[in-house]
Amino acid sequence: MVHSKNPKNSEVDAYSYIKNELEKLGWVVKNPARISEGEVYKQNEGLYNLDIKECLIRDMPEAIIKLNEIDLWIIESKRDKKEINKALDEAKNQYAKKINQSKKIKCVIISGIAGNDTDGYTVINQYLNDGNWETILFNGKTKDTLLSKEQANYLLANKTPNWQEFPDFPEEKYLSSAEIINETLHNAGINKNKRARFIAGLVLSLSLNSEVSLREEDTTTLVENINTLIKKKLREVKKEGFYDYIKLEVPPIQENHIYYRGAIVDTLKELQTLDIKNAMSSGNDVLGKFYEKFLKYSNGAKEIGIVDRFIYYRVIPFTWER
Repeated sequence: MVHSKNPKNSEVDAYSYIKNELEKLGWVVKNPARISEGEVYKQNEGLYNLDIKECLIRDMPEAIIKLNEIDLWIIESKRDKKEINKALDEAKNQYAKKINQSKKIKCVIISGIAGNDTDGYTVINQYLNDGNWETILFNGKTKDTLLSKEQANYLLANKTPNWQEFPDFPEEKYLSSAEIINETLHNAGINKNKRARFIAGLVLSLSLNSEVSLREEDTTTLVENINTLIKKKLREVKKEGFYDYIKLEVPPIQENHIYYRGAIVDTLKELQTLDIKNAMSSGNDVLGKFYEKFLKYSNGAKEIGIVDRFIYYRVIPFTWER
């Protein structure tokens, strides 16, 4: 089968990502014009809200979240990560600016999302603070996932884009991610007794500001890239002795490489939706909550050894606190 050169990614990926993540984060992803408890206008559903229609005519963003009877959150997406600033700019100037000319409704949160199911997604959120759009932060660090319902309400109640007390994701989000990751590892044939260390290695690789290319098709190269980050982080926190326990290992059988690579890519993308980097800085045992859920689904709670527990409850939290 022959394909054209430089094929473009579909924006359908981002649409599905937004819908699925909002649902996991506690939002009622139903059209408020049709369902009284609904909170999300998806694409052209915003036309059914006459106040929104008056402002935007027929030019609708990817999603509009109804925060209350007045305040709105606009999400705009693009198909490639490099277009994240364009997505945010359109959310701000193409949609929010028009809505904020209304005397009936107001856009107070915007999000730009860029990416696809192959490369993963980048998210930037901003809050309208005293007339200026400011990037939403946690203790000075960018909040790089969509907001849960609790987090959005926190912003509105405290009127600040930079919180000191981190509102956790709903428990259902950890449960969902743990279940998804365990199924991914099971389907890839990764032994349940090795999954804890597999997850530990990927979590450590996310602790640095270096992004691993999920487009790397050679499994060995991908593993080497991730192991380089793991080693760097362990050296930084003087825990080098744990490298041999945490490093990823390429399957000895060539036929299994494609499954192992798929498990790495899918797990990294799911871990990114938990915003672990910021959550761990909160002082809450967020990773512990996820880990408990993960063990529940992997049936590995009884089999997990002392080294695995030490890695998860001593080595990993220590690396994030730095």
